[in-house]
Amino acid sequence: GTDGGRRLVHVLRFLSSALPRADDVRIRVKFGEACVSLMGAGTVPADAAGECLACLLSCVDDSESGSGTTGGQGGEELSRFAARALAFLLQNRPPSGGGGGTVDRAGTAHARCVAACVGRMMAPPSAGEDPVKPPPAAVLAAKLLPDSFRSVLRLCGDGAGDEDGGPASEFNRLASLSAPRLASWIVSGGDGRRIALEALPRCVSAAEECLSVRHRGDWATVLPGGYARLVSELAGSLL
Repeated sequence: GTDGGRRLVHVLRFLSSALPRADDVRIRVKFGEACVSLMGAGTVPADAAGECLACLLSCVDDSESGSGTTGGQGGEELSRFAARALAFLLQNRPPSGGGGGTVDRAGTAHARCVAACVGRMMAPPSAGEDPVKPPPAAVLAAKLLPDSFRSVLRLCGDGAGDEDGGPASEFNRLASLSAPRLASWIVSGGDGRRIALEALPRCVSAAEECLSVRHRGDWATVLPGGYARLVSELAGSLL
């Protein structure tokens, strides 16, 4: 009922602020799995979907918690969970909140979760990582990048622009998180170079959707941002 939905929103808001500070990665993974299960079961009311996605985001992304990026074994566990969450996000669109032509909170939160999952999976290398053989989570993220860009672009507004940090800004963030990692693989050689050279053209092809008239309201954000970044990296890889 309505009361239950309101209680769920309050609980999710509390968890969103508390989980990034959890000192045990397993706690964040456990609650993140619960968020994915709730959304997968279709039991989250439309008005609480944004809060559930925000809670999922707090489980994956600790960049605003002041604790820095989780590394080591904890980072590997979070990367594995991020891979599962990303697979879910790419297969499911957020429920519409009836935003009246503009992207609602759930759509923006969904785009942020996609970017955060990719960022977690493609995090900068840890000490001792083989520079010519990227970790499995990063390789999977590279393979899913084209679908990730398409997913975020589908959530962009219909000409309303992106002045408040919506999906178009997350498109740029997705490019800024992934492009430097792909570029470093090209320089390092080995398996990473091959994977990056396969992924970059597919990412640019997927990102070309932003050139359509439907996205004209987002051009000022995405063309000099994420799209230019991807095209620049692709051009550099061909030199």
